[in-house]
Amino acid sequence: MRPIALCLAALLPLAAAGCGDDVEEISSSHYMLDLLDRYWQQARQAVETGSEDLNCFRPIQINLNGRVLGSVEDSYEGDNKAEVVAKLKAFTETFNARLLPLLNTSARAVCLRKGVTRDRFAKAFAAADDAYRRLEQLTKTK
Repeated sequence: MRPIALCLAALLPLAAAGCGDDVEEISSSHYMLDLLDRYWQQARQAVETGSEDLNCFRPIQINLNGRVLGSVEDSYEGDNKAEVVAKLKAFTETFNARLLPLLNTSARAVCLRKGVTRDRFAKAFAAADDAYRRLEQLTKTK
């Protein structure tokens, strides 16, 4: 049993070292902003098509209220970092104030709260989308 423990102890640092680049990459602002963009594009499509599937809003909520801002503050390297942080905060505030109250995110499948119409949700989404587009203009590379 002891030789196995020694082998595992010797291999553990090697295994951990192999993950380092991946961990650093997925916590970078570039990765997090790209991830947010993919989810936001799905949300746009869901709203534009009137889809009943609103599950794309859950990862937006989780990432906006968790990892995105911290990663931008820590690793964004553009000259416009302060402006990007300000636009990201404005987008997060708009998302949380205008969209989240209309969504039931505690249900297994994200849906509109009882009494919320598609039209009302589409108008709230448009406000959040305007805030997102202002952020997007700063972070998209040409």
